Amino acid sequence: MLVCGVDLSGNDAIVSLLKFEKGVFHQPACRTTRISCTNPDSREALVYFQKTFAKLVEDYKGSGHLNTLFSNIAFKCECAK
Repeated sequence: MLVCGVDLSGNDAIVSLLKFEKGVFHQPACRTTRISCTNPDSREALVYFQKTFAKLVEDYKGSGHLNTLFSNIAFKCECAK
């Protein structure tokens, strides 16, 4: 089983993968550990942040790693005017 943990801290999403295999936990490599939102008050920055995170999930889903965890994931982006 592979678990993707995300810690939202300030303007960053800190991403970590954890794999449980044969009774032992492993931390597999992930191409990025941090996704930043440069300006959370900007719609464009939030959309970029969402698309970047969605692409990361899509890439790992495509490899078969996160199919069961993210099979029904959806994103919603809102910004105050």
